[in-house]
Amino acid sequence: MIIFLIFAIYLLSYQEFLYEAKGDGTSGSFRIFHSDSRGIFYNPASLIYAKDAIFINYSPGYFEINELGIDFSSLSFSKKLSKNTFTIGYKNLDVSDIYLQRSLIIGYAREIFGIGFGISLKNIVKKYTLDLRTKNDPVFEKSNERSVFSFDIGILKEYKRVVVSAFILDANRPDVGLKKTEKILQKSGVFFGRRFGNLLVEIGVLKSENIRFKFGAEMSRELEGLKFYLRTGGDISRISFGFGFEFKKAIFDFAFQYPFEFGKILYEIEAGVRF
Repeated sequence: MIIFLIFAIYLLSYQEFLYEAKGDGTSGSFRIFHSDSRGIFYNPASLIYAKDAIFINYSPGYFEINELGIDFSSLSFSKKLSKNTFTIGYKNLDVSDIYLQRSLIIGYAREIFGIGFGISLKNIVKKYTLDLRTKNDPVFEKSNERSVFSFDIGILKEYKRVVVSAFILDANRPDVGLKKTEKILQKSGVFFGRRFGNLLVEIGVLKSENIRFKFGAEMSRELEGLKFYLRTGGDISRISFGFGFEFKKAIFDFAFQYPFEFGKILYEIEAGVRF
C-alpha cells in the first residue's frame, strides 16, 4: 500500500496532469499570449508581454486512486523596467497532506532585435510526510525531502499579429529521487498564435512523456469600463472553459477543466492586480 501511494503521488507530481491541474480555460490555455506575471509558469519568453502585476491562484482537485485530494496554489509578481521584465513565481502543491512540493521561480525576459528571449531558474523542493506507516519504509531511509534546481528557456517572435514561440521547461532534468533516480520530465513545445482583433487563437505541440496537440482561444469584450473574457482550451485528453473580467486594474478569472482520463472536474480561481 505504501509503495502504491508513493507511485500514485509520483504520477501526480511529475506527469503533465498535476503541473496542469489548473483549468486550461484561464491563461493556462496559452503558452504565448500572457500579459502578466503568470507566463513564468508556462513559457519564460512570454514575459516580454508582461506588465507590472501580482497574481494569486488556487485550484483544488481530486484523484480517484485512494481518493487523493489535491490543492494547488501559486503566486507571481512581475516588474517591467524598460525592455527588461523581472518576475518571481511561487507554486505550492499539497496531496492529501502526504506529499508537498514547492517551487520558487525567478524569471527574466528581454526583447532583442525584435525577438523575445526568456529564462527562469527554479528551486523545487519535494517532501513526503512521515507517519507510523511510512517512517520505517526503506524509500525514506536517507531522507524524506529533496531539493533541486532546474531552469526553463524560451524564444518568441511576433510579426504582423502572428506569433511563434518555442520553449523547454526543466531543461536540465534534475534528479528528484529519494532512493532511486527519478528525473523530472522535460517539457518542450512549439506554439503559433494569431490576433484577430479581440480574439486570440493559439495552437501548438507540447512534448513530455508523450506528444499532445493543444489549443486555446480567448474572446474579450468591453462594456462601460468593464472588460469580459471568455476562454476555452485543451487537448485530446481534457477540455476546459473559463471566464474572467477586468475592472480598472483588478482581474478575476474562473475556469473548470474536465480531464477525460480521470473523470473528475477540476476548477480554478485566480485573481490579480496590474499596477
